[in-house]
Amino acid sequence: MASRAVRILVVDDEELLAESLAEILRLQGHSVESFTDPRLALRRLESNSVDVLFTDLGMPELEWVWTGGEPEDKASKPQSVDWVLGR
Repeated sequence: MASRAVRILVVDDEELLAESLAEILRLQGHSVESFTDPRLALRRLESNSVDVLFTDLGMPELEWVWTGGEPEDKASKPQSVDWVLGR
C-alpha cells in the first residue's frame, strides 16, 4: 500500500526559515507550500485543507486563527498543528 504525501503548510514571516523548513519537508516526500504573509496563508487554508500546519507564533495579528478561533468552518483547519518557535 503506497502512502500518500502529507499536505503541509509552513507559515513564517522570516523567508529563510519558511523556505528551509519547506525544502527539508519536500525532500522527505511531502507536498509543501510556504508563506511569509500569514494573511495569504489563511486564504490558502480557507480554500484548501492541509494535513499539517507549521507556523510561527510570533505573528500576533493572526494568532487566534491558529489557536482554534475563527473561521467557523472547522473542516478547513488542519488535523494537526505543530509549532516551531525561533528567536
